This record gives sequence, structure tokens and C-alpha cells, in this order.
Amino acid sequence: MTTTEIARTSSTGTSLAGNAVVFAGLMASENFGRGDLAQLRRMNPDVPDAAAFWRLMARQDLFRGPELEAKWALIIHGIALMAPTNRVEGDNRSAHDGYNPVGRALFLGNDAQRDQGFYSETRFNRLLTARGPMLR
Repeated sequence: MTTTEIARTSSTGTSLAGNAVVFAGLMASENFGRGDLAQLRRMNPDVPDAAAFWRLMARQDLFRGPELEAKWALIIHGIALMAPTNRVEGDNRSAHDGYNPVGRALFLGNDAQRDQGFYSETRFNRLLTARGPMLR
């Protein structure tokens, strides 16, 4: 198995996107502690020291070395920043919709009725061409 294949799936066979959906759903659920969500939001993705982060990684069995853990730290931090905080009982909305293509989500933002892009074309192009520290 190549490094790329390892990065794309966990030992349970869940894909990268599938794990992201799981994490987003967990963070949006009523059972996810507000303290854990706060830890993930404050966490420096370059030095993931939040206990909540390591619990999520263990839950999905994603321990595959520092490189993959660093990628997940950035992803989980971003999901935490987008997770809803004004939850109403029984409302498990997530900031991440696994059925919505990335391009559509970036275009619409949080407005399904939008007729113009949420991000300017210049800003979107910078995101697509960013690498390394600039991407982070």
C-alpha cells in the first residue's frame, strides 16, 4: 500500500472524505462537548496538543505518522471553526455536507439561493494555487 493510499483510508476502510464527514457530524452533535470544540478551535494545527484531537484520531484509527497527523490537525481545526455553536436540541446540522461537491460548497458558501460566488475569483484562484505554508 502506498503512502497516498494510507492517507486516503483508515484501517476501517473509511475514505478521507468519509472521515471528514464523521468528524463534522460528531462536532455538530449534541453529545460533543463544548469544551472539546473550544479546544479544537484554539488548537494550533502545527502543534496539535488538544486531547479532543487525539481522541478523534483514535476513534477513526488515523495514526499513520506525523505527516498524516499534521494534515488531519489542519482539517479538524477547520471543521471545528465551522461547526455550529448555536445548536438547538435535536438539530444535528453540520457545517460539512458529504453530499455537496466541494466546488458547489465554495460557490454557495452558506446560502443555497446565491447567484454569485461566495468568494471572489481572485481569492478562489489563490486558494487553488497555494502550497505549503501559504495553503495553511
